[in-house]
Amino acid sequence: MKESFITQIAPNGAKRFTFTLEREHQGIAPPVSGLPSSQRSMGQGATGIRGISSSRVEGYLNWALPQKILETGFCKRGYFEIERVVSKYGAEVRGECREGAGE
Repeated sequence: MKESFITQIAPNGAKRFTFTLEREHQGIAPPVSGLPSSQRSMGQGATGIRGISSSRVEGYLNWALPQKILETGFCKRGYFEIERVVSKYGAEVRGECREGAGE
């Protein structure tokens, strides 16, 4: 999986990030928009190419995102998810830190 971690500090001091996982396979479409994590069902997703399913991608995401937050130190007091999209092709989480810039 290819990882991307993009950060942004808004004019009001809000610290936001986008964490993306993408399967490293030529010719595969990226994930499409989905429902926020509070509205989606766990375990959905048929087995995909080479046995990768959206549930396996989500399992990796659930491990990789906290690791990235610790590694970068971006959200010192934790974070909340704004949106989560998961498919057999990859995943994306948009989130916001519980503290603002300068705290």
